[in-house]
Order: sequence, then structure tokens, then C-alpha cells
Amino acid sequence: MLFHSKVHFMCLQIACILQVGVKVWAVTMDGTNHNISAYEAMGAKLRPASMQDFQTTFAHPSADADYEVQAYPDPPHNIKLIRNTLSDYGTFCWPGKGKVKWEFIQRLHELQEEHGLRLGNKLSSRHVHYKRNKMKVRLAVQAVASDSVARCSIIFKVRN
Repeated sequence: MLFHSKVHFMCLQIACILQVGVKVWAVTMDGTNHNISAYEAMGAKLRPASMQDFQTTFAHPSADADYEVQAYPDPPHNIKLIRNTLSDYGTFCWPGKGKVKWEFIQRLHELQEEHGLRLGNKLSSRHVHYKRNKMKVRLAVQAVASDSVARCSIIFKVRN
């Protein structure tokens, strides 16, 4: 669907739904570039030059509505993007906390496999070698879960 047609169609649908008495409070799409652009064409500002200009709402397309609509990138999709980006780039800098490294997740998995252990997480080969299971949200969440990442950081800080 062409970009402007997509935006027009979405606005039309949100307005028509209100006419039958249903309020649309939020719209969720995956975080692809064209979907973020669609949110912005409707008035949200999800890629501002300054965080002070960040805005996750847009005016309801119906003149009869007295509220704004929330624009949400799809959380499960975003978690998969975080996992994929961490794997591709190797390191994230977490201000005030240190670095998060994909290598730590790999090493924790190898350590657990070597000793037949599970250190309070669900890491398996499917989490580390996820490319065949790229769309599985559960694997992405478990791989980047705070307990897995925290254990990785603690274990490998102590060992190094």
C-alpha cells in the first residue's frame, strides 16, 4: 500500500470506528521505518532531534473526538530488534551501568552447557543461535531478560 494511502486509510478507519461509538485510544504497529513515518504523518514525533520534542500521540482524525490517540511501536517486535542489534553490534553502552555484551550471553550459555547447569535462566542454543528462530518473541525476551544479562555481567566481571 502506498504511504499516503496507508495514512489516509488509517485515519479514515479511526474516524469511522468513532462513528459507531467505539473509541480508538491507541494504534500499534511494528517499528519499521515506514510505520514510524506513518505515525509522524499523523502528528506523532517518534524520531525528534531533541527528546523534549518526543511525542507519542497524534490528534484524533475526527473533528468529533476530544482526545488524542497513542502511537505505540509493537513491544514484542522491539525486543526482537534489541536482541538482533545486540548480536549484530556486539556491545551496548548502558549509561551509569556499564556495557551489555552479546559475548557475555554466548559465554554464559557455553559455561552452562559445559557444566550441565542452568543458572536461573532459560538460555539454550536456540537463544544464542537464534537466526532460524528469529521471529520467536519468547526466545528474544529470554535472551535479553534482565536476569540473564545481569548474571552474564556478574559472572564475567568476576572471572575477568
